Amino acid sequence: MTSQASNPNVQDLQRQVIALLQEVSTLMGRASKELKSEDSSENKYQIYQQEIEKEIGTVTDLKLRMAIAAPMNAGKSKIINAIIGQELLPSSATAMTTLPTEIVLKENAAEPILKLSPRICEAFKTALDAIRKEIEQQGMEEVLKHTGEYPHLASLLQEIHSDTDFGISEEISGSKNINNILTELNHIIRLCNILAVSQDQDPLQLLNDNDIPSIETPFFRTQQNQQLEKLGNLVIVDTPGPSEAGVSEKLEIVVSKQLKRSQLVLLVLNFTELRAEAAEKIKAEVQKVIRTSSQENLYVLVNKIDQRRPGDIDTEMVKEFVANNLKLANTDRVFEVSARQAFCAKDFLRQSSLSSQDIKDPEAAEALAREVWPVNWEDELKEATVDKLQKRAVSLWEVSKFESFLEKAINVILRQVAPRCMEFALNRCLIHLDDLCNNAKNDLTYINSNAEKLQQAIKDLNKELLSLTACRQNLDKEVAQTKKQIKETVNANLENLKKDVKNELDTLLKKYVLDSAIKVFSNLRDNISNFFNRDKDEFEFDSKQDAKLFAEQIAASAKQIIERQLDVACKETDTQTEGRIQKLSESLDNETKPIIERAQDRLKRDFDVIFKPDILKLVDIYIEVNTPDIEFIGYGLSDLLTAVLEGVFDGLLVQFAARLVAMVANSPILSAIYGAVSTFFGWLRVDLDKRVYKERYTVNIIFFKGEIVKFFDNKVEEIQEQSHRLIEQSLEQQIKRYFDDLDSILGDYRKDLEQSLKAQALPLETLKELKQALESFSVGKDKLQVDKLKEKANELLSQAKPLIAR
Repeated sequence: MTSQASNPNVQDLQRQVIALLQEVSTLMGRASKELKSEDSSENKYQIYQQEIEKEIGTVTDLKLRMAIAAPMNAGKSKIINAIIGQELLPSSATAMTTLPTEIVLKENAAEPILKLSPRICEAFKTALDAIRKEIEQQGMEEVLKHTGEYPHLASLLQEIHSDTDFGISEEISGSKNINNILTELNHIIRLCNILAVSQDQDPLQLLNDNDIPSIETPFFRTQQNQQLEKLGNLVIVDTPGPSEAGVSEKLEIVVSKQLKRSQLVLLVLNFTELRAEAAEKIKAEVQKVIRTSSQENLYVLVNKIDQRRPGDIDTEMVKEFVANNLKLANTDRVFEVSARQAFCAKDFLRQSSLSSQDIKDPEAAEALAREVWPVNWEDELKEATVDKLQKRAVSLWEVSKFESFLEKAINVILRQVAPRCMEFALNRCLIHLDDLCNNAKNDLTYINSNAEKLQQAIKDLNKELLSLTACRQNLDKEVAQTKKQIKETVNANLENLKKDVKNELDTLLKKYVLDSAIKVFSNLRDNISNFFNRDKDEFEFDSKQDAKLFAEQIAASAKQIIERQLDVACKETDTQTEGRIQKLSESLDNETKPIIERAQDRLKRDFDVIFKPDILKLVDIYIEVNTPDIEFIGYGLSDLLTAVLEGVFDGLLVQFAARLVAMVANSPILSAIYGAVSTFFGWLRVDLDKRVYKERYTVNIIFFKGEIVKFFDNKVEEIQEQSHRLIEQSLEQQIKRYFDDLDSILGDYRKDLEQSLKAQALPLETLKELKQALESFSVGKDKLQVDKLKEKANELLSQAKPLIAR
């Protein structure tokens, strides 16, 4: 029993819960033996017993598991690092987490320690051998082609080929060492998937649910977030983002298992991609969990709010959107944060609290400086004092909104670890006890029925399963028509989008830019014609800084046009698509509802069995086909303009001026001619020296428009390809899941009937004992024991709930 449980009420409750769970485990063990017929291949009661044993371990250690689920690149790892206050988990702009990782928050830990089971170490050594074999068979050049999408894996392949020792051991300490080894393990899994190594060499297939890396770590608290009294330890589980091509199916299974094993779920969403495909997949998985537990066990974190721009939805709108989307009763457990800002601030404050020396050199100070001084951060960092940096870190921490999340979510959870552990275990216990009695009652009913009746019921269920298959085939035409209509909608709206954007760009560059330039460069109002050449559509400037500023103004305006028009197009597409999906969903319901109702009526009529399926509707799990935001990858618009300008500045214009000056300076004849011409222009009050010797900078808006249109057309093609892929694959997958759920429900009942039919063929004495056991658990003395255990569990629950509330 944990030594941390010093509170008498909690300690006493803990003992009582463990004692109850041990009784239930013993009962399930007996049920697994007595209710299993000799011909039975599966034993659900044995599975129940194993789950209860896990709960005994959880309550003994008082470990509360909170799984963090998110689509790829939503910032899960950065959030965990921000909670801890140091960079333990690897994070990057590309997909990182492929291996679930436990983080155990321990106040008294001296330093973070990563623990890998012998099975994990062996699995990754096997994987490394498999990758080496692939390199030998295919050759390094061919293998590198497969990893072209992940250039950062090239060096790892070289190291694997050269038999580098990766230091995969059972215990690793220190944040940097842990970060490095986890990075390598995740990359190895990704390589196994890219190179398609066999399942018996793939770590994701070799490891079971319990074989995941575990980190025990202290966590730093800011002054506002000081240490609090708590019982037990919070275990955060970093899960993969199941949205990476080629690995998503495997990762979805991993995520689903970890969510089911956890008492709490923290759903992380990317502010810029609230409606993205990956986010919808994660939300569908989370919905399954809260259906079987409670909304009180779900927290939602919307990350990357530092990317909010004028015109974007505000905090309250975000919370309402999430609550409506997840069907939450309120927004109390929905938070907004910037994990990047929070981590930079907290990491610096942690390091500065550990050392009184000048800490401006470490990476933490540089990361902080980049956040608080986006422009000229290097100069600012050189001049900044430690005190100034600390003040900036505190301000950044406040801006990140992470304090509210820690105080209202993490700290609350930490205070509730012990009672929540027990509450979850007791609820699971009650579910299994109910299932035990209900299953026993149904099985007894089946076995007492005559064989002909069972055989007929099995035939009827087989007919219904065939009806589902036929229903699926009959709906193929309607599904194909819906997909075609959605594609046409997407294509038409994107074409209109391209036209509207190009028209607005024309307007911007012909009229608005000149007016904007007059306002920005007020000092040039009186001589505006001297810097704008309408014949060439060029703007001319005396300084590089003015030219760059002007280019950035154009870039910002163009970006606003694109974002606004894209948002309009996507909302319009959403509205048009929603109706079509709703219609398809209604067709699915209308076609399948009679099949389910017939099965329900037969089971109720023939065996007095009540069967209530919980089917996910297609409309509930449908994935949006639009990404409402456009990100400029590589160059942003202003960077693109800057690059264009740099090319001009370093090109013909400056070279020509330099050569002209050199020619004049080195040639007496040209100097004399130049002097005469200069004198002539001087009479006309024109300074030829300024015209020739001073560099001139031009912005060609026609060239700019061409580059932007090309860039935007490419982006539209990306959106179009993504939408079509979504329609063809994701919609099809969701429809398949819909029918798989129905098949599973009817199939489970058929399996029970088949098992009962086989049981009737058992030797008479064995059959008699089985019936007696089933009767005991359904209406006899074992049922009475179950009722007493349920009564005790509910009593203990009533004691745990006030501790949670307190």
